[in-house]
Amino acid sequence: MSLDCTTEGLLSAERLLTLAQLSHLLPQRPHPSTIYRWITRGIRGNRLNSYKIGNQRVVTLADAEAFFAACSTQGSSSQTPCDAAHAHGRAVSPRTTRQCHRRALKALDDRGV
Repeated sequence: MSLDCTTEGLLSAERLLTLAQLSHLLPQRPHPSTIYRWITRGIRGNRLNSYKIGNQRVVTLADAEAFFAACSTQGSSSQTPCDAAHAHGRAVSPRTTRQCHRRALKALDDRGV
């Protein structure tokens, strides 16, 4: 994604927040490293969009609101950790694979298959 930092671009249209500033705006005040983890790893397949300006990572208030809305709407999802990892091309640990396999066998057994 290209970032337009001209006066007509992102800087004039959006409020940019550092990770520490965003932390202070949120209830429970998560540590900035937690917010960085939301950027790099995400939550339930959703990643917080960010921009790197110089040596500092910043987010827009609109991106943060969209991230939290996406995370809250997926809170009731029945997607297993295996499904989520495969959908995003991530590796799954052997332990998680065994747990998912047991759940799938139980679901089939419950349905009489």
